[in-house]
Amino acid sequence: MWSKITAATVLCPAGTRFTNGVAWNPAPLPEGETEVVFLDVGQGDAVLILQNGAACLIDAGPKDARQNLVQDLRSYGVSQLDLLVMTHPHADHVGGMQAVLQNFDVQTLLTPDLSETDVTGQTQRTLQTAQECGVPVETAYAGQQY
Repeated sequence: MWSKITAATVLCPAGTRFTNGVAWNPAPLPEGETEVVFLDVGQGDAVLILQNGAACLIDAGPKDARQNLVQDLRSYGVSQLDLLVMTHPHADHVGGMQAVLQNFDVQTLLTPDLSETDVTGQTQRTLQTAQECGVPVETAYAGQQY
């Protein structure tokens, strides 16, 4: 499904389209090409990667951006996320994850190695929502590829 995506291939692969998150309906990507979309979620991060019909969302911005995030993902034709990635448990990165889990068919939630002190507030609610939606949660490890 995915060509190997590493920091080097995400930053500068041949045939990659980078967009600024302005919602639009782009033509489907040719096979093997990657699109990286930096979604506008205000103070926070949300990066959508599209490749070979698969979709990956890295972080989901703050909670107050969740409605726009869901609309933006739909405008890019996303109905399923093969991978939802939590880079770290700060509210400006995980605030919209509950809405994503509730509105899209998420195949896997990938998290950092979370300590007990990390699993509070929004992060705890996100993990609970993943469980309620039947989404497997995996802990990322060095060298892991999708």
